[in-house]
Amino acid sequence: MAEDIDIKVRIKITLAQEHFTGRDHIGGSDANYELNHPVRIVFKDGGFHWYQDRDRAGKEESADRLPGHGLVSIDGSGDCILKTLAGDADVVVMEGFTAPASRQRGVARYKYKAKTVEVRKDSVIAPRGVGSWEIVRDTSSAPPTRYITSAWKFNTSAGKNAGILMVEGGSGTFTLTDPYHVDRRFAYVGGGPSADLGKLLKAIKALKDLVWVENTVKAVTRVGGSESTEDMYSTGFVVKNPIRMGGRELQAQDFIGQCMWLDAGLGVGGHGRGVMILMTQVETVARTPQPTAYIPMYGQIKAPLQVGAGACLGMITEG
Repeated sequence: MAEDIDIKVRIKITLAQEHFTGRDHIGGSDANYELNHPVRIVFKDGGFHWYQDRDRAGKEESADRLPGHGLVSIDGSGDCILKTLAGDADVVVMEGFTAPASRQRGVARYKYKAKTVEVRKDSVIAPRGVGSWEIVRDTSSAPPTRYITSAWKFNTSAGKNAGILMVEGGSGTFTLTDPYHVDRRFAYVGGGPSADLGKLLKAIKALKDLVWVENTVKAVTRVGGSESTEDMYSTGFVVKNPIRMGGRELQAQDFIGQCMWLDAGLGVGGHGRGVMILMTQVETVARTPQPTAYIPMYGQIKAPLQVGAGACLGMITEG
């Protein structure tokens, strides 16, 4: 998706407002000094760039308010930040630029506004530095409608879970890269029923009293658990649920809310492998729980002698 982005945005910001106080002044009492530019945002050479559009409208005297072109960064909250070419200074912040695609305008802020009020003989100039942005042309190549696959990419994950008897609880984080190449980190927590090798051996022991079975039961049925960290190997992918999403691409808020997950793990001597299927923002549709997306994950875990599986309900938050 990012490779196809080519958008023209009108940025209009009131840099300062002059209020006339002189006794001889006739007419309007205020004058605004504005930055009024069309800016083109494109993706090329592996990153976002912005350029002043040549068919500039508005006052020509505002032309030097922008440096002409530079880099673009998009932060975790969806704000689009126009930077200098060196990327070391912010110029304009367009708030909520990567919010749901239906949004076409928002608040813009100029980073180099004056800090103090200037008092003159017959007027007072107060800094403002706030205005608006609006998409006036979007020639981006529309990606094909995808009902299953998503432009979101799995990055990494980490988690912990512990179980006692037939109940387990777990928490963790996972990081996804959104279609604008921004890493978004989410956290989940929850609990539910579980089953493991120890419980199976207890059932066997009830039928046949063997010493090795009894010793194994003592080792693995008291408290089980596993752990993984972000620096350990993990992989995964994102699958949309067409019943909830149709052809629409996922937004960050589509992952937040009630969740469900199924997990299973095998551990021997502190090392093991685990698999998890996370179902995000689960809601009931036609009496059936339906998530917005499924995120299968697989990776290394730290676990003692353990073969187990569980099903949990929980909540996902961003951050």
